[in-house]
Amino acid sequence: MADVSEVGQALVKIITKVAYPNGIDQPSIAGCDIAVFQGWPEASALAAALDAGRVQISVFPRPDARVTTVTADEDGWYEQSHEGKTGTGIREIRRQTRTFQLTGWANRHDTRDGVAKVIDGALAATSRLRLADGTEGVMTYVNSVQEDGWQKQRIYRRDLFYAVNYPTVQAQTYAVIRHVQTNVTAGPAFDMQGPVKTVITNEKKIRVGT
Repeated sequence: MADVSEVGQALVKIITKVAYPNGIDQPSIAGCDIAVFQGWPEASALAAALDAGRVQISVFPRPDARVTTVTADEDGWYEQSHEGKTGTGIREIRRQTRTFQLTGWANRHDTRDGVAKVIDGALAATSRLRLADGTEGVMTYVNSVQEDGWQKQRIYRRDLFYAVNYPTVQAQTYAVIRHVQTNVTAGPAFDMQGPVKTVITNEKKIRVGT
């Protein structure tokens, strides 16, 4: 079942791929180290990272979660593929929307602008966010804010706000019926008067009581 931390981790994963398009062992889009993480950065750790010339990108859930739809009827069950003697059915019992604040931090405005532009473009082109439990979130752009008030401390920041609508699901394991075989053994037939036998004569069947 996806929760807010798994949605945040999915955002971290996609941003990291954008920041390092050729893999994390290759240079980043900014030519410097870029750290992508969940949560709000600690002040001293952030200052040390920026002083070292590294870019920081934090993924932080805003306190605005709201339920958008509820689906709990039998039509909500979906069958997943399975191989074996059991299967799993899942149904969506709730959807919620949460806004995530994606903040880019840098010690230069041009570095901040370059990284934010590329990441914002990639996120804007991503409407479906694949989550760890196999479900998907729907992502939409909300707005962005630029903060240059800490120039004396050489801290340049841009906030990107994206809303993610994701499901809460319920799973149930059940036995899988692969093949049904019924064995029928013939026996005497009875009616109200006693045993019955069938005599076939040419093309007619004659029911004779005994």
